[in-house]
Amino acid sequence: MDRSTQMKALASEPRVTILRLLAEPAAHFGHQWSADAAEFGVCMTLIAEALGVAQPTASRHLDILRQAGFIRVRRHMKWSYCQRDDDAIRDYFNWLSRELSLA
Repeated sequence: MDRSTQMKALASEPRVTILRLLAEPAAHFGHQWSADAAEFGVCMTLIAEALGVAQPTASRHLDILRQAGFIRVRRHMKWSYCQRDDDAIRDYFNWLSRELSLA
């Protein structure tokens, strides 16, 4: 994994907000009707609405998070759904902790 892409992904408040929202999809996107938000992921359109940004802006943030490996994106019919990859996020922070270790 390209660690610089991961650093870039977390250097943006909107992207950190997306990860925070996706940590509890049922709480933040329980109104999603097209698929279960917790099991299937959250529609990109709803993520854009939650951020208060245009869909192309949200799509760009989501693409950077996908490139970093922090989310998985899958298509279903005409929509794209996003899920957080907690293992990848945990791996990044473990790596960062080791890199910055003073020991």
